Amino acid sequence: MSEKRTKGAARDEGAPSHRADLMRPGPDAPAEPYYAIMSEGQGGRTEGNIWSFGARLMLFFDRAIGERVMTSVSTDGAPYVIRGVTEAHLAKLQHIVEDSQLELFVALRIRDGSIEAIPVHEHLAEAPPTLPPPWS
Repeated sequence: MSEKRTKGAARDEGAPSHRADLMRPGPDAPAEPYYAIMSEGQGGRTEGNIWSFGARLMLFFDRAIGERVMTSVSTDGAPYVIRGVTEAHLAKLQHIVEDSQLELFVALRIRDGSIEAIPVHEHLAEAPPTLPPPWS
């Protein structure tokens, strides 16, 4: 698996502080409905950068899958953490990718060293699939 840190793509730098906090969740951010691998800044806050696979910003419905991916990718020395993505954060991400070359995907599982993922809008439109454990 290769890794790319997408700088600024999922960041809202000129926004008021409540938006900046929304895009840079702390350790207590709930996963409503997803998790993300994010680069960590000072004080446990994230920098707003979400780990991507090419032009796909990857979200995770299961924390264990996110942690497994996080430990297997090269981060070039940058500290990465798992953070919850709230509904408001997700809505902002969806708005950001509308006007970009980026796409939002949800990783469903890892199989044979590959991440199986679908677009977020498809995942939200269907009932959560019944999946084998993420380590199968």
